[in-house]
Amino acid sequence: MAQKVSELMTSAPVSLSSGQPLTEAAKAMRKQGIGSVLVVDDGQLKGLVTDRDIVVQAVADGRDPGQTPLADVCSPDLAVGIDHVRIRHVSHLLALSELRLVADDAAASFALADRALSLEPFDARGHRVALAAALRGRRPAQIAAAHQRVGSALRQLGVPPDPPTAILLRQAARWANAGPAIDHTEEYTMSEKTT
Repeated sequence: MAQKVSELMTSAPVSLSSGQPLTEAAKAMRKQGIGSVLVVDDGQLKGLVTDRDIVVQAVADGRDPGQTPLADVCSPDLAVGIDHVRIRHVSHLLALSELRLVADDAAASFALADRALSLEPFDARGHRVALAAALRGRRPAQIAAAHQRVGSALRQLGVPPDPPTAILLRQAARWANAGPAIDHTEEYTMSEKTT
């Protein structure tokens, strides 16, 4: 059974000051059943210490966890870590979206791609999947939304679409101009002529 994010996340994170010893962090992690603590000094987030940081950066080096302050093993680059998590999450959403598209569930595919693009609006793969899902679902509102979102992102970047995205954008524009009763025979005729 799938778990909800709320079941996996730490709802009340533990914070300690950078001068406290690693043993205090380890005790707090054990007591709370968590794998990391926030390092906060004077109300400012300084970083994060995980159980792995304690083992790899202190214990494995022969340092005394009772004498080693959290500052010595603290990971200050939380923003970088968060970016990596966000990028991985977007990639997973798009993979699920592609699977839904292959399984002929265009509505779910579009919803996943739309969620991914809300996190990473300039993702080319996300643009293609959102357009493809909207076109597959043949819902004019989704097609228009995907066309607008992708076009806006490309204008902000100041770059042209890659060839597959350009094809999908043209198809979306045709749908927007022709409406849901669009005749697709022209597309098939053109592809038959080229083969």
